[in-house]
Amino acid sequence: MHIPCQHQPPVDTHYTGVNEKLVTLGSLDPVTTHDNETAALKLQAEEAHRNQEDAKNLLDQLTLEAQELATDERHAELMEEVQRLQDTVTDLRTDTEHRERLDKQAREDLECKLQKAETLLRWVETELKEREAKSKASEKHFQAARAEAQALAQQHDQLQSEFDTVQRELKYAYMFQAEPRGGKSHR
Repeated sequence: MHIPCQHQPPVDTHYTGVNEKLVTLGSLDPVTTHDNETAALKLQAEEAHRNQEDAKNLLDQLTLEAQELATDERHAELMEEVQRLQDTVTDLRTDTEHRERLDKQAREDLECKLQKAETLLRWVETELKEREAKSKASEKHFQAARAEAQALAQQHDQLQSEFDTVQRELKYAYMFQAEPRGGKSHR
């Protein structure tokens, strides 16, 4: 029984470590795997958000320092640092969005697998109930056939006994007829 799945998880070489963990977790129970993958992706997203906030705070601080030291000779260095931090914040936003997309796709894939598993489980339960019903019917048929066979065996034994009795009586009757009465034999 094959149930098509609409979503396939993307392959992302940037997150090889995460994907290896997800593949390892994929061999577990679909519900547990889904929870583990979701938790791992949420932790990564939270860490990215924290890093983003730290970088933003540092960027804000450096921007203030750069404004205060506009005439200072470090102005050029601070501006480079501000630009670098702005690039980092942009990269973190992109990274966070990418992880959120991966989390959503992984969740959809796991939901699809769970749906397949539930459908298969319902099918197996139905199949087992049908087999159990057939087994009970066969058992009743077998018991009825056994009772009929026992009744026939008993009837056979009774008929055999009656046959033996009739055969003995015929043998005695024949012997009685064959004996001479009053000394004469009738032939």
